[in-house]
Amino acid sequence: MPTWERPARLLIGKVLTSHGVDGTLRLELYTHFPKRLSTLRRVYLGDEERPRRVRRAQLHPPYGLMKLAGIDTPEAAVEFHGQLVRIDHEQAAPLPPGEYYHWQIIGATVVDEAGTRLGTVTEIIET
Repeated sequence: MPTWERPARLLIGKVLTSHGVDGTLRLELYTHFPKRLSTLRRVYLGDEERPRRVRRAQLHPPYGLMKLAGIDTPEAAVEFHGQLVRIDHEQAAPLPPGEYYHWQIIGATVVDEAGTRLGTVTEIIET
């Protein structure tokens, strides 16, 4: 059985800048499920311990746009430029059987069909 460590939250993107005059954030998306952006109800910015309520979110290819409670002007949004955006696990897209998130694979023992240990997964390189 793999010995991975479940991250506290899942990374979905990074705040690039503000968009418009109401404090909406423009995000660089890291998620493989960008269409789920509009279903998110709360996110964590940077190292914040408390989530922020998502008022609205949408795709604006190649970016995401997200309006959060408490960020109501472009000046307020500036504070969050460069911050990572994370979600709780329960908001993550469910995966079909046999598919895994990267965090579930890193640290897993790799064996061949005969059961001989070949090594440990240390990184995943997407091509």
